[in-house]
Amino acid sequence: MSFSHKPSGSKQVNKPFKSGKHRSKGELKRSAAGKVNKRQGIKSTSKQVNESKLARKARAKQIAQNKRMDLIQRNRVGVECPRTVAIVPLSASVNVFALAELIEKAIVAEEESEQLSQGLSLPEGSLKLTGKTFTSSRFKSRLTIFPAPRELMAILDITKVADIILYVTSATDLVQNKAVADNMGLETISIVAQQGLPPVLFALQGIEQVQPRLKSSCKKACQEFCGLQFTAQRPKVLSADNVQDATQIVRFLCEQAIQPLHFRCQRPYMLADAVRFNPYPDGNDADGKQWGSLAISGYLRGAAILPDNLVHITGYGDAQIEKITGGRDPYYRKKESDPELMGGNNEEVILAVPSSAAQTLERENPVDPFAAEQAWPTPEELAEADEQMRSYTKKVPHGTSTYQAAWIPDFSDSEDEGKTTAAAGGGDDEETMQDIADISTKDTEGWNVDIDVDMMNDFTFNANAITTTTTTTAAPKKAVTFDMGSNSVHSIPHTPMMTDGVTEQANMTLAEQEAEDDDFPDEVETPIDVPARIRFQKYRGLKSFRTSPWNPKENLPQDYSRIFQFENFRHTYKRIYEEEERSTNKVESGQYVTIYLKNIEQNQFANFPAGYPLIISGLHKYENKMSVINFAINRVPTYIEPVKAKTPVLMQVGFRRYTGSPIYSDNNLQGDKFKICKFLRGSAVASFYAPVTLPPSSVLMFGGSEGSRFLIAQGGLHSVNPDRLLLKKIILSGIPFRVQRNKARVKQMFYSPEDIRWFKPVELWTKHGLSGRIVEALGTHGNMKCVFDGGVGQQDSIMMSLYKRVFPRWSQLPELEQRKQK
Repeated sequence: MSFSHKPSGSKQVNKPFKSGKHRSKGELKRSAAGKVNKRQGIKSTSKQVNESKLARKARAKQIAQNKRMDLIQRNRVGVECPRTVAIVPLSASVNVFALAELIEKAIVAEEESEQLSQGLSLPEGSLKLTGKTFTSSRFKSRLTIFPAPRELMAILDITKVADIILYVTSATDLVQNKAVADNMGLETISIVAQQGLPPVLFALQGIEQVQPRLKSSCKKACQEFCGLQFTAQRPKVLSADNVQDATQIVRFLCEQAIQPLHFRCQRPYMLADAVRFNPYPDGNDADGKQWGSLAISGYLRGAAILPDNLVHITGYGDAQIEKITGGRDPYYRKKESDPELMGGNNEEVILAVPSSAAQTLERENPVDPFAAEQAWPTPEELAEADEQMRSYTKKVPHGTSTYQAAWIPDFSDSEDEGKTTAAAGGGDDEETMQDIADISTKDTEGWNVDIDVDMMNDFTFNANAITTTTTTTAAPKKAVTFDMGSNSVHSIPHTPMMTDGVTEQANMTLAEQEAEDDDFPDEVETPIDVPARIRFQKYRGLKSFRTSPWNPKENLPQDYSRIFQFENFRHTYKRIYEEEERSTNKVESGQYVTIYLKNIEQNQFANFPAGYPLIISGLHKYENKMSVINFAINRVPTYIEPVKAKTPVLMQVGFRRYTGSPIYSDNNLQGDKFKICKFLRGSAVASFYAPVTLPPSSVLMFGGSEGSRFLIAQGGLHSVNPDRLLLKKIILSGIPFRVQRNKARVKQMFYSPEDIRWFKPVELWTKHGLSGRIVEALGTHGNMKCVFDGGVGQQDSIMMSLYKRVFPRWSQLPELEQRKQK
């Protein structure tokens, strides 16, 4: 008998090897079996392989020498544009013009320097602006000093084109008020940072007038302020009391590294140095106005300018280019060692002129009111229509023409038949003329039709009441005669008793309306004295807000015939940038040019405010065409007042400013429909009519009136899309007064059985998450039977959601007065 060992259940089992998250060496070897790894290393071109060692060294030396020559050429005086320095005050006692004079004295007082603005000779009647340009041979740089007035819009304009911002505060105000900047100064710093912040320097004025023991504490307070406000840059605090301090400031201004802003690198812009008007020989028109060309001189910066494109003057409007001249730099100091530079040439030459493909000033699409008319009827159709018109007669208001009378509708049913049908609840649910007449002659003496509390374009009913008379048989066919004489026209006064809360909301402040919208969002009350099918006839129900279809081309307003739309906006602006890059008819930036604008009226710039900068910027193709612009904005936390939709605001988009009445909507990325917001809260998308803007473009939204502006929100371009569906949502609520499992009888949502039958296809929902539908109307007081997909509680509320599309209001933009064509 053989014996074999049988292992017991307690035999030791060792743990397998764990290599962690990576494969073990054995696994790598097994997977790489039979494979040959490619040789890894730097790929050498055939040119480098064939070159000898001496040739490679010579090529590297040539590259280094070219880089060095480029650096020397950039540092040579007169080759690059002067650095624009904006001197911005942070308190009321700061004198920016005194600091500008100190900087001028510091530059002129240098041993090998002199003030070089004498090279600019202007004709009589020209406008010389505030900025001055100087050349410093010691620091091999040129500076354009522009002291900004203490006004928000002027500061924003000059900081748009500034290479360096020099903030100045007062040491005396710092000692007295214990604050580096006042409220306006803090607001200025915040708004300029939202617009785009170039390199910053900080100057302390009046430090010599402070007690010696307080000087160090003042500088320390300024340094802490700069550390909090300018965290990324941490600018150095400099004194600004004498010429020695100004020399130190000049050194920092000349040696500061320039960081260009992205939004102004994509388009040409220029800070005007001088402006002059050249009248046309036949410039006088019948109104006695003098027309001519406006010559604006300055240094062209940013991208190259195309004479075929339009230009925009900030605060005034768009204009066409007549020609662009250049060839001389009045602020260049000619040296004998540099005879080849263009500064030695004082002759003005034409650099570019527009071609036949130049852009026009047409901003809106010309509207043809007969574009949608059908074909003209044939003589046989006209004769047949005349024969039908002679078969019956009807009375019309006094003074009505034959064409107008043809549009007054007539009905085949008599007055009694219409009343019988309405009482029985049969027939169509559509409202007849008799129903409207009954509504207008109620005990309430009519109803107010302009009852949209959210400033939307709701239905507006004609206030003229219509009274019916007896039916006359003047033809073989039955006819209903309407007596619409002057005696039957009744004025509809405003009814103080409004059940939908219009009067109450009119007396509420914006803060109270915003608080009510937070507590009861989108909820409205059904009016008692107006049928719901009339009050909400522009609304519709949606099975799903995200997936239900909605045609963006239906029921468009008249303003949509005046705007432009792109089939593919992203492809369009990329193509525009490529075409401008390949164009040969353009003027490169970095030189002193004079841009002539044609058809300008002489007195349009006569009241130009002193101390303000005049900025001219180039527009890309199609950027003067009107469309619906959508901006993604974020509300600033410093502004706490409510902002209602369609409230007029001032929009600053890049170099342009115009007023608009935007509609705010949520930025939902899950569908093609977007719910509008009655008030701006947090982040939203603002939609309004405005000229087309190509990205990148930033936007600042200001409130208030002229002279007292305050920042509300900031953001950037979202899209240029008129087909964006902006839907207003309202919720009608009802009360269940009798409940049986999943069935309920609801009241106070409607007040007539006709309204219930009208809104019967719309889905219902409850605040506890149930869905249902209307089964039938009960009685004549608006009660209805409903069924739901679950048990309904007595404490629940029955809701119905309705939607309608809304559109922005038309915006008024600043425009230059154009010459009338003879």
